[in-house]
Amino acid sequence: MKPGYRVVYNRFPKIAAQFPVATEAVVKKTTQEIEKISKESMEGPKSGRLYSRGKKTHHASAPGEPPAVDSGNLANSIQSEVSMQANGPRGVVFTNTEYAVGLEFGTRKMAARPFMKPAADRMRPIYLSALKKIEESLK
Repeated sequence: MKPGYRVVYNRFPKIAAQFPVATEAVVKKTTQEIEKISKESMEGPKSGRLYSRGKKTHHASAPGEPPAVDSGNLANSIQSEVSMQANGPRGVVFTNTEYAVGLEFGTRKMAARPFMKPAADRMRPIYLSALKKIEESLK
């Protein structure tokens, strides 16, 4: 008789079915948190210049700080969504405002005021830890 293994109980179908559900939940929670942190980073006082626009006074953000809320359009436009792809869940945090890219990365005339990358950087270790827990639960 050849040495080998005998499968007494095959858990693979159950594990395979649970994996997409578990990872989708982690991706969804992470994208929602990135959205929330991005929005919250714009709140509160900023240390940039103070200027008037019409009857309203605005305290701008300084280079490197998240943008200061003016009309609220940018913060209100930030959204997140999760979709299932062939290789697993895909989470996206996005905004459709034209000026968001210039604020996030800067322009020739203005230094960056990042708000999404810092939020994603903050969530990265939490996301990886959650995925590691899923991996460990499958062993």
